[in-house]
Amino acid sequence: LRRKSSSAHGEPAGDWLLQMPFAGLGMSNIRLAVGEMYNFASAVMALDPAPGDLVLDLGAGSCWVSDWLNRLLVDTVSLDIAHDMLKIGQRRLGPQARLTVGDFEALPFTAETFDGAICLSALHHVPHIPRALREIHRVLREDGVVVFSEPGAGHASHPQSRAEMAELGVLERDIIAAELMEECRRAGFEQVSVQPYLF
Repeated sequence: LRRKSSSAHGEPAGDWLLQMPFAGLGMSNIRLAVGEMYNFASAVMALDPAPGDLVLDLGAGSCWVSDWLNRLLVDTVSLDIAHDMLKIGQRRLGPQARLTVGDFEALPFTAETFDGAICLSALHHVPHIPRALREIHRVLREDGVVVFSEPGAGHASHPQSRAEMAELGVLERDIIAAELMEECRRAGFEQVSVQPYLF
């Protein structure tokens, strides 16, 4: 993103990302916006962090998940592979933000650093999921928990997913619950469960 570029609506490029998950230029469908809020609430209820816990926000993007966790008094480290997205996250979170450019498959953290990890709709972009799961397991403390919120079967063939793959080169794939559960067990996670959403 160029710092001074702007959208057709007169909005500086990337500024709509500061509004996420609320509906805006990049997310004009209210149902999509509310769905993101529901994903967040469901994931945090499953994660069950305590105030002061240190949580790794995986695939943080513009860091809205970290922002909301911070408002719940949970400390975060925001990780994304895209430096430009984390620059937007820096604007959202301010100078105290802990941001890291990094890859799920080679996390730049020492073992047993985090109380928990959260990943909203980002794991399906990762090329080698088993390697990523082993890395996430490595950086969690002994009783640490990771929560993934992912689209399921049919996601990769959805028209929007196909367009993003063709136009942006984004990796899209289906996350099949039974397969992911087995990969989590192989990565060392002792308790693995799936909670379907209500809609």
